[in-house]
Amino acid sequence: RTQFATELRELGANFTPVEFNQVGSREGSPNFRAQLLADPDAEVARVLSEGEHTCAALAGFLAELAISTHRSGIVFDDPITSLDHTWRRKVAERLAEEAQHRQVVVFTHDTVFLLFLLEASKKMKQKVHCHHLTRTRRSTGIVVHDVPWIAMGVSKRIGVLNARLQE
Repeated sequence: RTQFATELRELGANFTPVEFNQVGSREGSPNFRAQLLADPDAEVARVLSEGEHTCAALAGFLAELAISTHRSGIVFDDPITSLDHTWRRKVAERLAEEAQHRQVVVFTHDTVFLLFLLEASKKMKQKVHCHHLTRTRRSTGIVVHDVPWIAMGVSKRIGVLNARLQE
């Protein structure tokens, strides 16, 4: 419960207070449920927006990771769906932080989120491998071992254009 509250705070979730409460146990494992502090009987999914729900779910997952003893890799497929730019930055920072302890793989279509991830990883001096899929007139699903054109800085774009010119 404490780690869930910490993760919510780190993600900048200052919406209606939510906490995990034990609602029973089965075969020696406790079962927890997200509940609103103001009304524990209310359905959280009906009160929180889609973005708040996503943020609370991420906080729950990250809390579980934080207290686990394993360091297995994790994979996210567009973890920032329905989140605004402020939460996207916080999620990027938190995932970069988690990458200090385990391999983190992120699939995303969101260029701004990608840039937030790259920025946070650079601050933490982490090695990042970016790949994206592209297509030509004749082929699809071509793997490019770099960020997409739209995410490149000007100097990198100039380098790509010079390389193409040489080809």
